[in-house]
Amino acid sequence: MTITYTNTYLQLTGELQKDGTLFETDIYMNREEGDDAGRLFPSVSAWITALGAETVRRAPWWVTMHHKLSVEGSSVVWVQSKGHYMEIRRGSQTKFTAAERRYWLSVEEWVASLTPPPAVTIKVDEVEAPVPVPVVEAVVLAAPAPAPAPAVKAFNVEKFRETWAQLRDLTRKETGALRSTHVIQLCQFLLDSRPAAAEWLAENPVWRYTVRAIVQELGWSAGNQEAHNAVAAFLEKF
Repeated sequence: MTITYTNTYLQLTGELQKDGTLFETDIYMNREEGDDAGRLFPSVSAWITALGAETVRRAPWWVTMHHKLSVEGSSVVWVQSKGHYMEIRRGSQTKFTAAERRYWLSVEEWVASLTPPPAVTIKVDEVEAPVPVPVVEAVVLAAPAPAPAPAVKAFNVEKFRETWAQLRDLTRKETGALRSTHVIQLCQFLLDSRPAAAEWLAENPVWRYTVRAIVQELGWSAGNQEAHNAVAAFLEKF
């Protein structure tokens, strides 16, 4: 998938790889001396962060952080005041009703929405019809009533996602040692929630893999070995 990034000062393209990394394909990028274009980034969000830093280097007065992302079937813009991406094009459609507008909290969630899992086709082979077997009436004994299952507290999806979003945003705002600390706490929260959320996560694999990508990118940017170790342990269990 080819993604185009555009802001007031830059326009580049990147090729999203199957493992979630992104290869910058615009070879005419004029970065700092000795820093060639065509770099491999750990995720799309890491690429966008690097392009934001490059824009600030070229235009220190750039504070809106407005940018646009486009693929063949969709275009979104980053709305900084809302903290989300808003779709402005879907195929050839560019006008939407309020109910049609779509929003994503991260670029990974938008990318995941563009690649739905392929449908599985099951081929049924022709077989000979079995010889009918005479039916013999059986005596059915009443089975004992099963013991009532212990009451289990229902998993609160909304609370889980709300807490995740708050911890993720706090982590993004921090730098240095504080970011590393928040990365470790974010990993611990998700691992603690894993048993209760297991069934919901199994039914929502796109959300689960999006969270894994975001945590991996945050741990990558932390620059601290303890944070890297926490992310590695998280990826093994979540």
